[in-house]
Amino acid sequence: MKGLKVLHITTSYKGGAGIAALRLHEALRAQGVASAYISRGKSIGFDGAPFKDTFFDYQPPSFLGKVKTKLVPTPFEKLRKKLQNDKGAIDCETYSLPFSALRLENHPLVKEATLLHLHWISDIVDYPSFFKTIHIPIVWTLHDMNPFMGLFHYEQDAEQNQAYSSIASEMLSLKKSALSTVGQGAVVSPSTWLLDKAIESGVFASFQVKKVIANGVDLKTFAISEGENIRAQYGIAADEKVLLFVAGALTVKRKGFDLLLEALANITVPVTLLTMGKGLVKTKNKYVKIVPLGFLDSEVKIAEAYNAADLFVLPSREDNLPNTMLESLATGTPVLSFDIGGMQQHVRGDNGERVNCYNVAEFSKAISSFLKSEENKSKEVIRTYAQSHFSFKLQAKSYIEVYTSLVSNS
Repeated sequence: MKGLKVLHITTSYKGGAGIAALRLHEALRAQGVASAYISRGKSIGFDGAPFKDTFFDYQPPSFLGKVKTKLVPTPFEKLRKKLQNDKGAIDCETYSLPFSALRLENHPLVKEATLLHLHWISDIVDYPSFFKTIHIPIVWTLHDMNPFMGLFHYEQDAEQNQAYSSIASEMLSLKKSALSTVGQGAVVSPSTWLLDKAIESGVFASFQVKKVIANGVDLKTFAISEGENIRAQYGIAADEKVLLFVAGALTVKRKGFDLLLEALANITVPVTLLTMGKGLVKTKNKYVKIVPLGFLDSEVKIAEAYNAADLFVLPSREDNLPNTMLESLATGTPVLSFDIGGMQQHVRGDNGERVNCYNVAEFSKAISSFLKSEENKSKEVIRTYAQSHFSFKLQAKSYIEVYTSLVSNS
């Protein structure tokens, strides 16, 4: 589109949201769209070149600023301090306030862009100042629930922290008020489940477009191969049945590694479990061998791990459309998950299996059945599904349609 300059904004280039945003940025550029990307730690200009972005560098407050904050703290500063003091009492994966010391609306690339594409923006966007200042179309891709929740990022975290429900309600009202000023807006979710939740919240009532667009995955890197390197490196025989679990950290409760260990406790058939992510775990089950791969930052190595596995286990309690599922399907590796989130749309009989939510006995039974079965799902059929649903070209085309509809009406 002539004259269109899309700026992707995300807090970090790491993690699921940051990776998904960067992949979309690259997919759009491959289709000829002028796309840029900013985050803490990685920024890319409209010319496609990375640059040192000093905008996010820490700026220490002046002496007078420190005195003012101490003597006359703003309501935001009071709230932030309260939550920091209560940190040990808050039982959650993460929480975020809709405030920031940054004024991202003043970033040079924000001023240059003709359309802003928001992703995971906690701590870098100040809702009250940002949205009343921006007068160009906004597309917001949801990666979790925080944009339409007051404080937390997931429903289960909100449910187990009822002591903070009044604060969460206040922050939710603030978000609704800030977003009501958006003139041309689109909210996009990679899964129907998350989009339905967003619409139900009413936060995006003023946004004209509400659409589901699946994330994309690099089908060249994540492809079918033998996976022999990983198996040989860790002494895994060719005839061993191998499961794979992936998370940034094995201790993140939402990712359900504890549920997987509970399910594996009842396995009576030899199996090897590869774990990818920070953390080490043990099991008392003599039939289960755990091989930790640690944290891998090379997509080539990550693709090898999927290919080394016979089954990707995804026992998440809450998840949108995890990159890990897309990567697994792209390598032809079947997925076992609970019947939640984006898995409801994409995990089916020929590429994996879903079991009732959080039913560990069913999850264990599904693993046992897989290990005992001599029938393997077709890797080619599984990959074909990924090719037809998660290609970068398809993702970029869908977003370009959204951009066009907003720009033509602005």
